[in-house]
Amino acid sequence: MLSKANSQLPVSRLLIEYPGNSNEPTLVIFAGIHGNEPSGLTALINVRHKLTEQSIALKGGFYGIAGNLEAIAVEKRYRDEDLNRIFLSERIQKVQNNQDELNSEEEELKQILHITDKINQQTTDEVYFVDCHTTSSESIPYISLNEGYRDSYLFAKGIAATSIIGVEREIKGCLPEWFNREGWHGFTFEAGQHSAPSSVESQEAIIWQGLFHAGCLYADEHAELFDESQQTLYANGANHYTFYSVISSYRIQPDEEFVMKPGYENFQKIRLGEVLATSNGQPVMSPANAHILMPLYQKQGSFGYFVAEEIQEKYLEFKELH
Repeated sequence: MLSKANSQLPVSRLLIEYPGNSNEPTLVIFAGIHGNEPSGLTALINVRHKLTEQSIALKGGFYGIAGNLEAIAVEKRYRDEDLNRIFLSERIQKVQNNQDELNSEEEELKQILHITDKINQQTTDEVYFVDCHTTSSESIPYISLNEGYRDSYLFAKGIAATSIIGVEREIKGCLPEWFNREGWHGFTFEAGQHSAPSSVESQEAIIWQGLFHAGCLYADEHAELFDESQQTLYANGANHYTFYSVISSYRIQPDEEFVMKPGYENFQKIRLGEVLATSNGQPVMSPANAHILMPLYQKQGSFGYFVAEEIQEKYLEFKELH
């Protein structure tokens, strides 16, 4: 059985550090980039325990990095600003130049990049990553892929989950887009609702699947673990191997009173003109016959929801990277 949630969550920046051989692939798991999303941290601790208790030998590097330590400590999404919005060239230059005073999230960013720079120096093979998150609304587990990165798509291919393409068209400065541009291969994984027990199960399952798909573990040597983690994702999810593309979003303005209508879940169908929320007491209506993503049911957050349409996998487009 995959592990259940731990009631106690001791957190340090590096929850797992296994350099492995430099000529083998590396998997990096990010968790707690938002401080009110603890399931990925718990899952990393559970995986670490299982690796030790069962003496499971890895065939590459494996790192588990805790994101926003200050926000995690107070169980808030962030302290000064959203850490998952500042993985931008100008902000990274700022934290690396040490010329200006840094806010809480910039300090966190600086420390994360210090570790990822070391990982780059220690490996000559491919580096894969998963950025573990959860949602404020009820949700099945799903993968969020940046558009156009073939190797990231191939890394995710075969995992029993729904996939979203192109969130970065609406949100800038997210961790996955930065690392995909830097030559790593990976995606965001949304495991479910923040406090749902199944979210920990799904986070743990995606970590094991990540190890297999990155080539750090071989399925034929650990068939039971491979099958169990895949079945967990299958059981907790729906619409497996289905692809959706983001077509629009609702951005909340400063001082706006935005209230989502109750009861919406990720991937729920919505109709053109359907009232989804209120803004300063006025109705906010759906712009299309489509599906709603990440409806906001928490105080912190700059997007009320996203809108996506289902697409066929064969129509995905990829960049030619040099």
